[in-house]
Amino acid sequence: MAKTSLFQKFIYVVLICTLLIKVVSAFDDENALDEHINDPEIDTDNKEDDIEDMKMPHIDAKKERPIEKVDIPKIIHQYVRSKDSISIHTQNNINSWKSLNTDWEHKLYDYDDIKAFMETHHAKVIDLWNVLDFNEKINMWKYAVLETYGGVYADANCFCVKPINQWIRAYDKSNILIGLDHLYIPKEILNEKKLTDSIQFDIHTIVSAPGHEILANMPFYIHRYRVLGTLNVVENDPDYRKYGRAFFSSGAALFTESCFNYLIENNVVLENIEDGGLVRDVAVLSKNAFAYKASNLSDLPDDVLSVYFPEKTKLKEKNDYII
Repeated sequence: MAKTSLFQKFIYVVLICTLLIKVVSAFDDENALDEHINDPEIDTDNKEDDIEDMKMPHIDAKKERPIEKVDIPKIIHQYVRSKDSISIHTQNNINSWKSLNTDWEHKLYDYDDIKAFMETHHAKVIDLWNVLDFNEKINMWKYAVLETYGGVYADANCFCVKPINQWIRAYDKSNILIGLDHLYIPKEILNEKKLTDSIQFDIHTIVSAPGHEILANMPFYIHRYRVLGTLNVVENDPDYRKYGRAFFSSGAALFTESCFNYLIENNVVLENIEDGGLVRDVAVLSKNAFAYKASNLSDLPDDVLSVYFPEKTKLKEKNDYII
């Protein structure tokens, strides 16, 4: 059996101490609340009002912080492996974005382009980006390019069904539009807030103003995943082989965590977004909007905006898992 290094022991001690501090703090907060409620000098008729007036230290402060509406630039960002060898199918997908959005600038990137972009605009995290594998790099770049420029990111496997201007007008108070990929939760626990395994947001298409917190936080989540993976404290997931490393290390799983945490900090319960809706400055689109997967473009649901339409597909009964 391999011996545990001094550094690993130190890390474990730090993690345990951090956990103990949080537990003690939680007990202190609970005792403070009990003292507040049981204080004889407080009018018992107003106890409920007093409790409601007590602030959650980080959630309520953030909720009360005003959010400025930021215009979403009319730029479409897409990536292909090589601009010189684009298949007819992929080119048709790309053309759909151009033809339906003639007043939008279209930017097509290849690997050299995104590498230069990361080196120029995200030099502080370029060392992290350089150690990622290929798919992880693409994922990190898509968050970075939207965080920097804003606009729309769409996979080259996506076909634009309706003009982007229609999406923006429908959610004119939002700074970011994200689509539910799936939400599968028993009705009796839909009001819970800790069910990240049952909710997933789509990363094939994302719309955002520049600088949004959900996107700006992604380098942290990606770095944290690598650190936890190195320390072997990442929980084994039975779907790891099914989805692949990138799904968990930089893809939909991590993006969902960033979205989920942002929503929870604004006191959202999952039932509120089951059918989509506006949460603060986040437009949560219905399950078909960005995540509908198709092997052909006929008979699409009316609420599809961007359909996932890959050239080679093994889609089963499409979208049956979405409730």
